[in-house]
Amino acid sequence: MTLTPLITAHAQQRRGQVLVASLTTALSLAFATPAFAQQTSITVNAYSGPWETAMKKCFFDPFTEETGIRVVIDAGTASVTYTRLRQQKGAPQLDVAWLDAGYSEQAWEEGLIQEIDTQQVPNFKNITKAAQYAEDDKLFALGTGYFAYALAYDTEEVNPPPTSWFDLWDEQYAGRGIAPRAVAVFPETARCN
Repeated sequence: MTLTPLITAHAQQRRGQVLVASLTTALSLAFATPAFAQQTSITVNAYSGPWETAMKKCFFDPFTEETGIRVVIDAGTASVTYTRLRQQKGAPQLDVAWLDAGYSEQAWEEGLIQEIDTQQVPNFKNITKAAQYAEDDKLFALGTGYFAYALAYDTEEVNPPPTSWFDLWDEQYAGRGIAPRAVAVFPETARCN
């Protein structure tokens, strides 16, 4: 079994390379470098709860079985992880971190992560272009999943009904629309207008 990697670095000072990981593309490359090859453990940030359980079963445990390298899970949300990356810029404590879209772009802009060497990602050719985050032809993150929103409304209260997402910014819907954050376990709402 080979788990394919995503390299980004904000911790060259710590162990030579740090990964900002995507679910399907982390871990194996971490130990492709001499500095990591000598490690007996790796600290991985992962979402908690069912995500952590699934990631441990599907990725971390098989990785440990294959390499003998223990995965230490440091559970947290993307916003907390991003903040920690900023705080620990000079002396990072994480080797691998999952970041949601938005946070990965901010981390890139702030120099917290490095460009991904696609030659080090064995199945890079199989990763859809839509899951590749790049700026100026420099790849800095790989997506791990997709989500979708659907429009829902009360047919007795909303007339005429929206026919497009753009309708939600129309004055007639002002203050009447909400949308959950895609990455939130408990949705936070935001007004559309």
